[in-house]
Amino acid sequence: MDLHKFIIILLIFCVNVIHGKQEPQKCCRNEKNLLIDRRCVPDRTGKSPNIILACEEKYMLNPYEMEEDAFNVTEDASLFVPDMGSSFFRDEYCLVNSHDEELNETYEIALVCFPENDTEIVKVSFTLKAIFIFISVFFLFLTLYIYYRLPELRQTQDKVTMFTISCLTIFLIFLGSMQIYSPYTSKYDICLFLAYPTYFFTMAYFAWLNCVIINVWKSVVLRRWMMNEGIWYMFNHIYAWTIPAILMVIVDAKHTIKPSLGVESCWFHQNHDQWMLVYLPISIMLGLNVILCIWSSIYLVNPSYTPDTIKALRYKCFLYLKLLLLGGFTWIFEVLSYTYNDHSPSAWFWVIIDSLNCLHGVLVFCVLILWRRRIRKELSRRKIMGIRWPSSWDNIDDDEEEEVCLENEGNKTGSAYPTNMFTN
Repeated sequence: MDLHKFIIILLIFCVNVIHGKQEPQKCCRNEKNLLIDRRCVPDRTGKSPNIILACEEKYMLNPYEMEEDAFNVTEDASLFVPDMGSSFFRDEYCLVNSHDEELNETYEIALVCFPENDTEIVKVSFTLKAIFIFISVFFLFLTLYIYYRLPELRQTQDKVTMFTISCLTIFLIFLGSMQIYSPYTSKYDICLFLAYPTYFFTMAYFAWLNCVIINVWKSVVLRRWMMNEGIWYMFNHIYAWTIPAILMVIVDAKHTIKPSLGVESCWFHQNHDQWMLVYLPISIMLGLNVILCIWSSIYLVNPSYTPDTIKALRYKCFLYLKLLLLGGFTWIFEVLSYTYNDHSPSAWFWVIIDSLNCLHGVLVFCVLILWRRRIRKELSRRKIMGIRWPSSWDNIDDDEEEEVCLENEGNKTGSAYPTNMFTN
């Protein structure tokens, strides 16, 4: 063989070595390369190998459960995701096996590192949302404390509103904890501990919000329906706690058969579960609220009511309609963020929207306390939490006038509620 041929063969060999097909890296360095509950299965020594990706933030591509997660491994060991139109280098992802116990099948998934700029957005998003959520929690606690201190707020409507705010407060506390323990890095048991009460009090909040609107509807449409207020108040509790309890049993049963919480994050990891177990029940309850609001608005033009009564009922309807709109808009923006944000805060627009969404409690405080003349008038006479409220509020005209209107109407028709009815 002459020198010329030898050089050509050597060049061909080097090109094949450099550009030859490379093998993608495995996530778990053990025999099975198997991932269960976001942990590598222990090897023969009993130790669980760490996932080899060095990046802090990762997300999962699971084409077995979501078609848009389909991926291909190219000859140079890059990962191509057609739905995203993106490619990832060999050191930016790894492949691992996952096992479906229900179907007894093992399939391949990919763990991919967030790009550095997206990782920064993720961290900023979780931090901002956690801060804003706990700001909301503070204002919700303040709202509850003011309701507790004011004896004028002891009617069934007010009690139901307090339970609504309480459920929202507990929900936000757990949600804020989720933001602190990033869903991409939290342990499975911590995720479950956060996910279950978060789901329960989410559903409980919307169920109690449903009761708020039902009580408004009752005061407008069924004003002359004589019923013991204690029994009616108990019906509110039965309804508002039964709905989240039933949904919780369904979620737990489904999770027992096939884990759906804490698998990829501290929340549902499948689109189907998210829509069926979260968005569908909330949509039904909000839809019922809309129907009851329209029904009540029709009755507000009833000529049999006195002008003062109509004024009081109209104010009451608009007051709690604002509370309903707050919950509704929060839910709508959450759905839009989930749908168009690909389940992760990767755009600054959605970071801002989600952060504003987390200020829900501040807006609730404004609607129920700060913007109500009746409450401001009562606060001007008290010192609450060491705060002396402006004395000028004592000169504000009370535009609710509900108790006076109902008492006057009762004197005329003989159908007013007993004065001690709301003490149950």
